[in-house]
Amino acid sequence: MFTALILVVTGILGVIVVNQFTSVLEEDAHEQLQSTAEVQARYIEARINNQLNYMEGLAQNSLILDPAVSKEQRVAFFEGEAARVGYDAFVLADLSGNGVTQSAAGDAVNVADRSYFKGAAAGVPTVSDITISRVTGEPVLLFATPVYQNGAIAAVLYGRKEGKTLSNIVGEVTYGETGFGSLINNDGIAVGNADLELVKQQFNFAKADEENPDYAQLAELVRSKMTTREPGFGDYSLEGKDFLVGYAPVEGTPWVLSVAMDQIELDAQV
Repeated sequence: MFTALILVVTGILGVIVVNQFTSVLEEDAHEQLQSTAEVQARYIEARINNQLNYMEGLAQNSLILDPAVSKEQRVAFFEGEAARVGYDAFVLADLSGNGVTQSAAGDAVNVADRSYFKGAAAGVPTVSDITISRVTGEPVLLFATPVYQNGAIAAVLYGRKEGKTLSNIVGEVTYGETGFGSLINNDGIAVGNADLELVKQQFNFAKADEENPDYAQLAELVRSKMTTREPGFGDYSLEGKDFLVGYAPVEGTPWVLSVAMDQIELDAQV
């Protein structure tokens, strides 16, 4: 009888110790995931600023608005530059938003209503959200900057990159064995994800539970926490798996980065 009591007590104490250890592990993992998200968000911010700085420098090239430079010369320069630095194309727009792609095709487009154009036209180099291009019909990322002439803004120059640009950057984010990164905008829409189809479809995690209740926990976390742009951490279940997640805003952009890991990786340490 006494031996049985000892076994019961020992078993209870064992459960308590394991639960406490698990709690400590989860608390540490949450903090580390948030810290990783904050560090990686700053890295993404630096990558974006690097592109904006490049665009600012490019906009200072005198051939852009020089009437003595022929259209063919200007197109040749921009096509060569796009190939050199990894842009799809560059577009030069007047202050009414009427743009012409600086390529042999010379596609015309009006971007007066686009936020990146408005920002650049106001003198602020601006990166767009993932946008469906009016020229290609595909998701793209745009970097825009003002073009000055005689000290005044005379035009807007922007460069177009593929929509998978952010997904490629986010693909570099890891944590432990199962950790992965994901980038959403302030509305909860996927802008950088290992599943490129989610970006192309502009999948909205904040509203995903409206069609699939399996997304209920993640959607609520996105709505109530992530899109407030305050760093933090949380948990959610999806497709039969439990995840821990940390998140942080990418300053100077409309994006929030999350770094999640599978709970099973943590359980393996207990």
